Amino acid sequence: MQIPNKNQCSLCLRNIELCESHLIPKFISNWMKETSATGFFRMVVNPNLRLQDPFKKKLLCSDCEIKFSKNETYFANNIFYPHVDKKLTKIKPDQKIKKFIVSVNWRMLSNSFQEEKIPLWGKSIIKDCLEDLRQYLNNEKKDCHYENHIFFLGPVEGASTGVIMPKGFNQYLLRAIDSTVVFRKPRFLKPSILLQYTKFPFFILVTLIKPKKNKKWVNTLVSDGGISLEKQRIKDRDFGSFLLERAKLSMSHLDDMSQKQNNVIIKSLLKNSTKVLTSRSYEAFLADEALEKQQIVQRNGKS
Repeated sequence: MQIPNKNQCSLCLRNIELCESHLIPKFISNWMKETSATGFFRMVVNPNLRLQDPFKKKLLCSDCEIKFSKNETYFANNIFYPHVDKKLTKIKPDQKIKKFIVSVNWRMLSNSFQEEKIPLWGKSIIKDCLEDLRQYLNNEKKDCHYENHIFFLGPVEGASTGVIMPKGFNQYLLRAIDSTVVFRKPRFLKPSILLQYTKFPFFILVTLIKPKKNKKWVNTLVSDGGISLEKQRIKDRDFGSFLLERAKLSMSHLDDMSQKQNNVIIKSLLKNSTKVLTSRSYEAFLADEALEKQQIVQRNGKS
């Protein structure tokens, strides 16, 4: 992987004026604002900051921005909006879907590589992955060597016996933006794990770095021909545990919200109660209320 300098486009590697690139596509933050009870949204890692626009970074030139925007528009109109509105019944085979998913995880992995503490054993592996994805996105090769997966999310209504769901789990699945590099150091009888995890409302995108395949995820693989709409099954306890812990960690940041920001939210809610009751934020809140009641009934049934 060639590390771009500050005036070099990370995709085409030309020395050229760079744009403020959205790491998370703008249509996602637009939808979050439009469907929010307050008209704003907050990143779970910084709940005191009300946002009108997602985190941006000087990453791409204008030509490469256009390349990405075409795939984003396609995914938004053909996958994202139909799914969140419960109208997604079929998906036409199209390579734009894979290009979109790879483009998001490539951007987030590039940012994670610079911002997060990556173990030394994983750095060279991630560098190779980033270069492979870059070449694929820049049309220097027909395919990438890493599997990409998509998880379609919806409200969780119940849990298996003995599984305790974290508070606000549905709000995490349906309203939160989250991203991290997941890694596990190789140890006795446990292989190393490296993957890029990106979550936005109703979707999880994963690029497997090591190992390069996961047979425990059924109907999540994204191919050049698109994605399957068959029922997804996740027979991976490690990933399930990670998701629960990630939700718990992410939603715990809301406890750090200042009293001032709490007052701002309450004022916004009281100002337009009709908008609150019809918002997707409130819908996620109600889903969590129902899930919590189910958990109470399940616990009482055992006692």
